Amino acid sequence: MPEFHHSRIKGITANALIYWDEQDQEVCIDFSECRSNWVHYVNASDSFEGNNRSIETTNCVGCRDAFANPMYIEFYTVPRTRFVFPYKKNIIEQLRSLNSGKAYAFFKEINNLLMKNGWSTFDLG
Repeated sequence: MPEFHHSRIKGITANALIYWDEQDQEVCIDFSECRSNWVHYVNASDSFEGNNRSIETTNCVGCRDAFANPMYIEFYTVPRTRFVFPYKKNIIEQLRSLNSGKAYAFFKEINNLLMKNGWSTFDLG
């Protein structure tokens, strides 16, 4: 699975997330495609209860985990694409076993931009 530092994200629109890959080429993640892949994944999985989902009933395009180390947001592209939010912890964060406050601020900003544009991610943590 491709994994990128969140600073590689160029922007989020109503339809897509744009980022730079390893070769500094601009890449577009199509949210409609991610939603379709999410629905297929959930319906094929034994891990989710409930009726079959459809693209008409969800705007979920991936998953997120603020408690993972490092935090990440993962999109249901093929293969999946993950953006990580790693930062060194300050002494208080280290003592309390918390993720970096700076990392969380960027994590929250990206998640808020997704929601502002009408999309969601499944919370794993």
